[in-house]
Amino acid sequence: MDRQKVTIYAVGLAGAFALHLAIHAGNWPGPVLAAAALGVAGLVLAQFPPLALRHPDLLRGAVLLIGGLTLAMPLLFDPAAAVGGGPSGDGTTVGGPGTAGIGGAEAVLWPQILVAFFASRVLASETEARFAAFWADPLGTTGPVGVQSSLAALFLGAALGLAFHLALPWLKTLAPAGPSGILVTALAGSTALHSAIIVLFFVILAHLADALRLHLADAAALASLRRHGRARAGGSAADLNALVADEIAARPSSRLLRLVADWVARSGGPESDAGPLSPAAAQDGFHRAARQFARGLVPFLPLLGFLGTVVGLAAAMAELPQGLGAGGGGADIAASLAGLAIKFETTLLGLIGSIVASLLIAVMERRETELAAEARRVVGALVATEAVRHG
Repeated sequence: MDRQKVTIYAVGLAGAFALHLAIHAGNWPGPVLAAAALGVAGLVLAQFPPLALRHPDLLRGAVLLIGGLTLAMPLLFDPAAAVGGGPSGDGTTVGGPGTAGIGGAEAVLWPQILVAFFASRVLASETEARFAAFWADPLGTTGPVGVQSSLAALFLGAALGLAFHLALPWLKTLAPAGPSGILVTALAGSTALHSAIIVLFFVILAHLADALRLHLADAAALASLRRHGRARAGGSAADLNALVADEIAARPSSRLLRLVADWVARSGGPESDAGPLSPAAAQDGFHRAARQFARGLVPFLPLLGFLGTVVGLAAAMAELPQGLGAGGGGADIAASLAGLAIKFETTLLGLIGSIVASLLIAVMERRETELAAEARRVVGALVATEAVRHG
């Protein structure tokens, strides 16, 4: 099933990339077009099991090549890219000096959004398929293994950033005066650091969205256990093991099911501690690594914000008239510092983004911990009911 999802998303990626090439490839040089053809060839060849098994990184490399070309080339080879632009309502950007945004200038952004989205889904599905293969055969699997793909979060964050870029015109028309208006103005900032902060925030959000998808799968597995308990008024350890094995086959990336299987298998109940070499402990290590990635990105939001402010202040100081120290006349300091407040926009964005991201990570981790405790209690109740029934 995981490999079928990979193939479906790969077909969507190929179609979106073909649309992007039809719009933008006329300005690309020959070597870049050759690289694009190489990426498509790798995407197609990776769908054949023998090649995929012998070259496990073929698909990932092809997706990275296609996604990288899609996101980078319009900025580098579009004739209007040196001008920049803000988004219009029809999915294009409108040129204007010094207003280069996330998507480049006069670029049709919808194909880029589709390519980035499908690239993220291919990488996420491929990561799940590789993890399932690794769990079934740890010694026979090569390449990096994880429950979540950082590259998938990067591409999905880019897609969300581009979509947000298109939505800015409507957001600005609805912005009221006061603090909300200041925030919208900061979001509409035209510098590269503004765009970097927004995209980084969406990368964190995309990573949490994939974590939420896995969490909902865990919640569905727990609901299945509860239905089993209500239908049979308990169950032996063997019954629970068989049920959990069926659920794991359907959801190989589920951390919760690994914990449940470990609790049931050890001494027939959930109260024994898992050893460091248990499947549940191994799965929990992958889970912690995924969360460390998201938490590690959060500090970069305020750091990028401070960097933007420092750069802006340095530029403002450099623009001050040189004659001030020598008694030069006519220096209009007020005019020179009129736009100083704008220099703090990136700091505002970075701080707000880090606060929101930290809250979302905390909520996600709390709910995951609660669900694991809930599952432990459900398993305990099922095993205890079976013991009473046969006691």
